[in-house]
Amino acid sequence: MPQVAACAHARPCKLGVACLPPTSGKQVLVDRRTFIKATGLPVGASALGLGTSIGAAAQATPRAPVVVVGGGAFGAWTALHLREMGHRVTLVDAYGPGNSRATSGDETRQIRCGYGDRELYSRSALRAFAAWRARQEEFGVSLMMQTGRLQLAPDWTPGLRATQATLGKLGVAVEAITHDDLRKRYPQMNPEGVGIGLLEPGASVLRAKQAILAVAAAFKRKGGTVTIAATAVNLASSSSGIIAFSTSSSRITEYGLRRTASVSCPPSS
Repeated sequence: MPQVAACAHARPCKLGVACLPPTSGKQVLVDRRTFIKATGLPVGASALGLGTSIGAAAQATPRAPVVVVGGGAFGAWTALHLREMGHRVTLVDAYGPGNSRATSGDETRQIRCGYGDRELYSRSALRAFAAWRARQEEFGVSLMMQTGRLQLAPDWTPGLRATQATLGKLGVAVEAITHDDLRKRYPQMNPEGVGIGLLEPGASVLRAKQAILAVAAAFKRKGGTVTIAATAVNLASSSSGIIAFSTSSSRITEYGLRRTASVSCPPSS
């Protein structure tokens, strides 16, 4: 789980929250889930009732030092986007981005637009498809393969109806297939007990591990720092108010990295 562990406040902020500049004399702490929701600026900021404080933070502190703990899907992409915004970013992972222990790794993950009546998810997936295509071209690596997604059921369910309606509303290709057509189109499959199939032909498979490796490589090319180390429990505030974050092999401050002894947590990714 990625954690923002650097800020410019006079007292240490909680590990696991994104820390925004004070507004109206009050410090604003945003947890991970809220931070993720707010990354769709400025819409996310408005929806959270934070006004322009988040957007202002991005503009007002272009060189803020940030440590992202965890080099999985959330952590690696967070680090890359922060670096592209101009921040000085260090990405820390116990085993390195794309390692076999990562919960968000493995070889493949599915990406689709069908989520029943959850239109917000479907719209988010549509934006993700466009972003993946753009990043593939930028990275020069094939990361997304169109495979389609076929849902099978004895008969129509509310979930299948909602998926069909939502995808139709958003202009996403979707096709209902009868029992007889399933038998003709997929002769290798026994359709006994299956009355309906709902096909989303644009659904794809992502090369999850390769994607994380490609993101980490782009992050380093753009000036980011990757540190492979277990992370420490304690945060310490420096005299200037910048938080120093310790790992099992180094100490990260606003001045960069320097070696130090530290008690570390059990390795995790």
